[in-house]
Amino acid sequence: FLQTFNPHRRHRPALKVATCARLAATARALLGVEEVQLYQSCLFKKRAGDEATNWHSDLHTSPLDTNDFVTCWFPLHDLEADSTGLCYATGSHRDLALPMWYGQGFDADGRYELEDHGAYQAG
Repeated sequence: FLQTFNPHRRHRPALKVATCARLAATARALLGVEEVQLYQSCLFKKRAGDEATNWHSDLHTSPLDTNDFVTCWFPLHDLEADSTGLCYATGSHRDLALPMWYGQGFDADGRYELEDHGAYQAG
């Protein structure tokens, strides 16, 4: 897949999405804080035929000394249930000993409750 980091710095529509009041309010509610700050935005383009993304945690890629971090993901076009949106391993963000730190092939089945939301609507 292709990635574009911080498109909000170059494109007005991306800035509008990245600074959306609704997203900020949701992040504040999830973190239980009065203010949040945008760390970065990223646009991922997965094409038909691209391989599935391995299990991973977004937080370890950021130079932040905190667990108070929220990642927001949404598709820019509708996804059918078989188009593989996201599958979440509930609570895995708190588990710093995940084998994925030490190599590929981590299987979350049986370790966490997995949530697959099936089809997604754009935005």
